[in-house]
Amino acid sequence: MDKSFRSLKFSLTCILCVMLFGSASGAFASQDENNMIIDRVRAGDKLNIIVQKEEDLTRLFTPYSIGYEVNGKGELVFPLIGKIQAAGMSLEELRGVLEERLAEDYLVEPHVEVYYFRTDDAETANSVSALGAVKNTGVYAYYSEMKLTDLISTAGGFSLVKSDDRGNRMNSPATESVQVARRLPDGKRRVSVVNVDDIYSGQRTDIPLEVGDIVIVPWKSVANNYAVTGKVKQEGSFDYSEGMTLLKAISMAGGFAETRDYWGRLLEEADKEAVKIVRFDANQERTTIVVNAKDIMEGSTTDYPILPGDMVVVPKMEIADQASILGQVNRQGNYPLLPKMSVVRLISEAGGVTRLADMGRVRVTRVTADGSKTVFEVRVNEILAGKSPDVELEPGDVVYVPEIMF
Repeated sequence: MDKSFRSLKFSLTCILCVMLFGSASGAFASQDENNMIIDRVRAGDKLNIIVQKEEDLTRLFTPYSIGYEVNGKGELVFPLIGKIQAAGMSLEELRGVLEERLAEDYLVEPHVEVYYFRTDDAETANSVSALGAVKNTGVYAYYSEMKLTDLISTAGGFSLVKSDDRGNRMNSPATESVQVARRLPDGKRRVSVVNVDDIYSGQRTDIPLEVGDIVIVPWKSVANNYAVTGKVKQEGSFDYSEGMTLLKAISMAGGFAETRDYWGRLLEEADKEAVKIVRFDANQERTTIVVNAKDIMEGSTTDYPILPGDMVVVPKMEIADQASILGQVNRQGNYPLLPKMSVVRLISEAGGVTRLADMGRVRVTRVTADGSKTVFEVRVNEILAGKSPDVELEPGDVVYVPEIMF
């Protein structure tokens, strides 16, 4: 795609987004402190909401798909989050709430766009749309002899979700039932279902597109499943089976994960004591259950049952506190201060000492709570000989192993 075409596509996309998703006359308005008019959401409003890179959360009103609608109580029911009292908010305020709530447990730095739906016909513009399970949903410039696979390619191709080594996956595009919605001269809609796999395999010819066509790539339905996300080895959605429990669910996701540096030092691990189970009831009311998986693993409490539709969220725990080691060790540097970290253990983490190390004059520098500095000597040779107890380190301690004096 050359630069002029990309520029044309961008310009048309911007214009058409305003036409398709601009403010509806149904929204009510108020004034802010600067006397600026602000549209406010109210019960019954229809909203197009786009969550970047999250096609399953993105919903738009099109002739063959439904966006989000604020119910009679002024509530917006949103996947993963549940009910939000949207009535009275501006679109900007609603966008902020959605981003904040999604970032709490589910997504990293989510980017949300919210628009009112309006019924103005934007199809007179020279465009086609790609929605659903493609990598980049949106409105694209139409060009002569454009075909179905051309649009799918322009939209980045199908949005594939990785499978783990057991074949489990969060979802996948229904490439055998791609829908092409087209307005006919009499104003009616015709929806054709196309098996794109047959096009790619050469078993049928490609489908020519027309101005205004809307292509929807559905997601395959994955019913009766549960999801595991966060600090596990393989995030994803898994088939539910009777008797599913928290530890079994985490095991299906490959178990708890951890992050280590080049030298094998632990930098980040799963917070096993604060695993969350997010569950929705029939009314889309969300309940978050916090479970101590460590207690379950140690046998001090029973495993927790998982239900269809549950989302297990394993938070991460950063090893923020550190101690430093310098001098005659093989790997000088800063190390995570693990529980019960001692001088001898830190030396071991640093790869041991060199042949020039003076193990009888190791020094520890410690900054106390009032900011004063204390330096004390540790005879590591006596600790190793069992003559003295090891010294437990505190956050910020600096251990120095000097060179032996001949």
